[in-house]
Amino acid sequence: MNSELVKEFSDSDINTMKLYLSDPKFNINTVDSKGRNALFYVNAKKTQFLIDSGIEKDHQDNTGKTALFFSDYLKTVALIDSGVDVNICDNEGETALFHKPYDIAQAMIISGANVNKQNNKGRTALFSCDAKTVDILIEYGADINQLDLKSKNALYYSLFYKTEDRNNKIKKLLEYNIDHYGLDELLSRENRQYIEELQIMRSKETILNNLTDIKLSESKKHNRL
Repeated sequence: MNSELVKEFSDSDINTMKLYLSDPKFNINTVDSKGRNALFYVNAKKTQFLIDSGIEKDHQDNTGKTALFFSDYLKTVALIDSGVDVNICDNEGETALFHKPYDIAQAMIISGANVNKQNNKGRTALFSCDAKTVDILIEYGADINQLDLKSKNALYYSLFYKTEDRNNKIKKLLEYNIDHYGLDELLSRENRQYIEELQIMRSKETILNNLTDIKLSESKKHNRL
């Protein structure tokens, strides 16, 4: 019965929602069989209306997740603007940040999401994010070499996650100097070649920087003379 009520209410337009709320017997925080209130199922516009109407914005369902875990970008912004807790963990010890794409992750991180929060297995968002999101996580202080409870880092698991951008993520992690020692045998030939190219590029960059420093030093000596 409650599940049907939550569905009917969340599927309603705002004017119909107002009619529901005008009934003193109606509880805006009624939950369905999954332990979710209407906030879990509505769009950004309805989100703002429900929050203004007093719905529990940090309510956790049977798995410990809040509405933020399922939100798109616009809904995420509405939830953040309302003051939701971006660091609430579900039953696996994960925050909503763990599985968000770049734009949503950026909004959450700027609003205080912990980039180094470890789940029950000791893994951070870096372990499960897509290639593009690696950048924003590292920019805000994510530990590139964080180890989980099995003493494995994000690179190790990226080698086994068969995602569309797996190779892009592997390359991105290598660019940020993630520890790959001991994993070389698991890397594809393409990625091993990429490591070699990176090392060559970094060697050339070091040489160029040293030459620049020498030239600057010589220029200063010449000016003194």
